[in-house]
Amino acid sequence: MAEILRRRFLADLVMQTTRDNTFLSQTINDDALVLNNSVEIPNSGGRPDTQVNRVSFPATITERTDTAHQYILESITADPIRVRDAEDAVVAYNKGQSAVIEAGQAIMEKAADRTPFSWCQGNTVAAGNIIETTGADRVATGISQTGNRKALTKDDVLQARRVLMAQDMWTGATGSKNMLVTPSQEEDLLKIDDFVRADAYGNGRIPSGVLGTLYGINIWVRSRAVVCNDSSEIKVEAATAAATDQDTAVLWCSGAVRTAMGAPKLFVNNDVAEHYGMIVSSELRFGGVNARQDKKGIVLITEAAGA
Repeated sequence: MAEILRRRFLADLVMQTTRDNTFLSQTINDDALVLNNSVEIPNSGGRPDTQVNRVSFPATITERTDTAHQYILESITADPIRVRDAEDAVVAYNKGQSAVIEAGQAIMEKAADRTPFSWCQGNTVAAGNIIETTGADRVATGISQTGNRKALTKDDVLQARRVLMAQDMWTGATGSKNMLVTPSQEEDLLKIDDFVRADAYGNGRIPSGVLGTLYGINIWVRSRAVVCNDSSEIKVEAATAAATDQDTAVLWCSGAVRTAMGAPKLFVNNDVAEHYGMIVSSELRFGGVNARQDKKGIVLITEAAGA
């Protein structure tokens, strides 16, 4: 007697994983300007000098010269996906609907990948605002990286914090203080007693996307942050990964960076005759920058090469 084999198709599709983009809330929001080609940011030319017990009159008159810089809005698009009617008919889940969802997720994730690079690109991070890690050697974990890198330490975080303080950026007027780290850097931080104790004291904020708070800094963890080359120079987001790359944590003031991100525009063509099904694609307009021409408000902690 022939064996009867039964197959059951589940209606729940296992979707692709997505990176955590919640850190994007910590920026000046320019979303209303997303339909422009560029955004111009005026910067003050400086405050006047002061004098105690002035005795010479009339006082010298100076003129303030304001400056401006801009950032360009980009278009991020997803490759079109075809969903054939014949495929949709033989599966228990809605393949067309899942294609629409993932098309939107793909461009949102790409924009989030580019955001920290956009804040740091174009010579917008001062040379003294890039420091190297000093911890014990651990295995490099970034894409294509080999060898060892020095771990992120308490002293490294405090040094970065000190840089912002010395630049008068550690004030309420500059917004919240945040640091974006990779999972390996998160492990480094979890070895710092002060960080673990902060969570135990009720300052952990994992449900909101913040891993926790350390020395007044909100810690955000993401599988991708910023990458520098082996000379501690910031790479572009789309650069080819290299064995000597250095994963880099980003410490920033929310009031020092600007980001514009539109809503994903989804394109769905149903019943396309020559493709025997539907075509799905998506587009998103996006841009970001360090708003300050004096380059204050962002500090990078890049993983130094280990032995």
